[in-house]
Amino acid sequence: MKKIIFTFLSVFCVLALNAQITITSTDIAVPLNTKNIMQIDTIPTGINIGTAGVNLTWNFSGINNHQTDTVTILAPSSCPNSASFPTANLALHSTLDNGFAFLNNTATSLMLVGQAGTRDINGSSFTLVVPLNPTQQFMKFGCTYQTNYINTSKYDVKMPYGQTVTLPGVPIPILVDSIHAKNITVVKDTIDAWGTVTTPLGTFPCLREKRMEFKIDSVWAFSTFTSWTGITQFLPKLGVDTIITYSWLTSGISVPVIKVTVDNKYGIPVKVNYLKTTPYIGINEITANNIKLNVYPNPANSEINITSNLNENANFELFDLAGKIVKSELIIGQNQKINLDGISNGMYIYSLKDVKGNYLSNGKLSVTK
Repeated sequence: MKKIIFTFLSVFCVLALNAQITITSTDIAVPLNTKNIMQIDTIPTGINIGTAGVNLTWNFSGINNHQTDTVTILAPSSCPNSASFPTANLALHSTLDNGFAFLNNTATSLMLVGQAGTRDINGSSFTLVVPLNPTQQFMKFGCTYQTNYINTSKYDVKMPYGQTVTLPGVPIPILVDSIHAKNITVVKDTIDAWGTVTTPLGTFPCLREKRMEFKIDSVWAFSTFTSWTGITQFLPKLGVDTIITYSWLTSGISVPVIKVTVDNKYGIPVKVNYLKTTPYIGINEITANNIKLNVYPNPANSEINITSNLNENANFELFDLAGKIVKSELIIGQNQKINLDGISNGMYIYSLKDVKGNYLSNGKLSVTK
C-alpha cells in the first residue's frame, strides 16, 4: 500500500528575521480549499541540510523540479470516506497520491486520524480506508527551538483483493481473496534549529523540524488454498524501515516551505519537496466512480436543479468558503429542485453523500442574485 501520509505543518511570524518563531494551533487554521503547489526534486544534488542550532541560514535556491503535487486543505465532510474518521476536523488531498489524510487539529497538537484513497492494483481499482489507533502526532503546539515529542501510532486493516497471484512455496497461481496489513510507527520529532531559509519561492524565517519515523509493516494474504500467509518479505519497501526528514516551517502556510528526506544510513538527501508558489484558495471538484451528477444553473439565482443517476436517497450540503454549512437537503429521487432563499451572493462548495455518510461527489457553485 502506497503511503499517503503527508507532514502537514504551518507557523506564523511577525518578528524580526533574527528572532525565532512559535507554532500554535491557529497557524494550522488556514482557509479551507487553500491549495499548495509543491515541486519535487527526486535527484537532489548540492543539498546541505547543515547542523542543528540557532539563528542559522540555509540556501536551497538551486534545487530542481522533477514532479509536481497539489496539496489542498479541505473540510472532512467534503471528502470520500469521511464517515470512517468522525474525529477529523481537517483533511488534506494530494493530487500526486490521489489520497486523503484526515486530521484532528486541537489547541495542543495536530494528529493524523487516518488516511484513505483509491489504488489501481493489477488493473483493478481498490478503495483503501486506514484508521489509525492510536493516532499519529504531526505537531506539538506552542513549540519553539528544542521542543520535542515521541509518539506511537498503529493501524490494523483487512481489505478485499480478489486477484490471482503467485505466492512463494505455492506451485500454481492462486486467487487471493483478502489482504491483512498491520503497521506500528514510532515518531521522534524535534525542533532542532531556527533561522532563515531561502528557496526558489523566496526567503522565510523558519523553524527546522527533524522527524524520525521507525516503521514496522506486516502483510498477510488470504486464500482458500493457503489461508493467511505472510508476504511482507516479498513486498518492496515494507518490513522494518526508518524515514528521516528535515522540514523548514514558516508563516501562514499549511505545508513546509521545503522538506528534505535523507538516507537513513548515510544522511544523504534523496528527495526534496518545496513550495512553488504562494498558497491560494481554489476549489476541488471530485466525483466517486460511476456517479453522474449535474447541478444547474451555475451561476444560480433563486434555485438549483439537481439531477443524477442515483438509485437511492442522498444528502446535499452547501458550504461557504469558511467551511460553514449554509444549506442542507435530503435528495429523494434523480431530479430535485433546491430553493436558495437566504443564500447570499458568492462562491460555495457543494457536497453529496449517501445516507450512511459516504462521499459521492462535490464541486463549486456560484450564486448571483
